[in-house]
Amino acid sequence: MEQKSFVNAVQYIKRLPDAHQRMEWLCAIGYWREAVEVAAAEKDAHALQVIRHQCRAPQVVQQIDRILQHMT
Repeated sequence: MEQKSFVNAVQYIKRLPDAHQRMEWLCAIGYWREAVEVAAAEKDAHALQVIRHQCRAPQVVQQIDRILQHMT
């Protein structure tokens, strides 16, 4: 992580047993889509809202909105 080798870091992040930790780390390195996938798989609406607030990528925000609509 310190060397900004995020591609390699993602491989290890995906192995973390705790979904919340995976989401935190993926957000920290800007891998929004992957974080959304984890939150959606966990059906964690709160995490999706947090990611939506942090992320400024319109496509990711739209994806989150669609997921949240299907969850309700």
